[in-house]
Amino acid sequence: DWVKTHYRPKTMTFQEVAQLVHDGLIVGVESFRVRNHEKLSEIMGGFRPGEFTVLCGSTGAGKTTLLSNFSASFLVQKVPQLILSVETGPIDYVTRVLSVLDQNDYNTGDPISIDTRNILYKKWGTYLDESSSYVGMYTNRIPMKTLLYEIIEAANKGVRIVILDNLNYFLEVTTAQNQLIETDKVLHELIILTKSLNIHCIMIMHPKKTETGRVEDEFDIKGSSTAVQEAFNVLLFNRPSQKQIDAGVCDYSDRELKLVKSRHRGKHVGTSIIYGQKNSVFYYEKAKYTFLEMREKTKSESKTKRGFTE
Repeated sequence: DWVKTHYRPKTMTFQEVAQLVHDGLIVGVESFRVRNHEKLSEIMGGFRPGEFTVLCGSTGAGKTTLLSNFSASFLVQKVPQLILSVETGPIDYVTRVLSVLDQNDYNTGDPISIDTRNILYKKWGTYLDESSSYVGMYTNRIPMKTLLYEIIEAANKGVRIVILDNLNYFLEVTTAQNQLIETDKVLHELIILTKSLNIHCIMIMHPKKTETGRVEDEFDIKGSSTAVQEAFNVLLFNRPSQKQIDAGVCDYSDRELKLVKSRHRGKHVGTSIIYGQKNSVFYYEKAKYTFLEMREKTKSESKTKRGFTE
């Protein structure tokens, strides 16, 4: 009797859902492609609302700088974003974004002239004045309830992209035994919220310690497997390996961004984007390699060094 009184089935016929699919195929899926990152946008299909992306890389690889490159592109494209960069702090992060826009490093701590500042504002001030983006002013750990509240409030204001740097600052201080439980809890809440608010969330996570210092696959991500299981996309960001440098795949100062999980673009999993740097702040795409292309290129170079040729 209780079921008859209180339960209302939330179902549609297969034909009704199929009609929604047909209509959606004509319109296409909404996504935010990233200016100056055409190859990445191609393999990911852009950053889609309702999805959660994990970005993992070793300490000092440049994860925050990469995110500031994304933020700069979204700013120019007028895509509203919420930035919670607790690790480096809001001033540092926004300085990075301005540095990316102007392709000059203004985050060195050295003062700039008034003329340089005026020129900088003249070039990019319009985008700053017209921006509908928000920056969290937190510099220490954020309780999960506060984090969720900030995201909900930002979504109500029209924010479509949420950038979180990094997971450690959204976890409660707890024992090592309960760390995995806390990690799973925060990730699950964030992923559910992302779906319900129809926003795209990009979160930095740290890796486990590896022999090479590189993050080779998604199982090198620190914590439990929840991030890998529930995330829609997983990106790994690394300095180049010696094999890649020897094979001419990339230079020492380049970076590799590899897509290792994608629920909707599975055929591109294993694809790497090689980024060059300008003034240590501006990343530009140099090349795109599939897993097989990368393996064959490094294997061929290895054989050549040993005196073998195909």
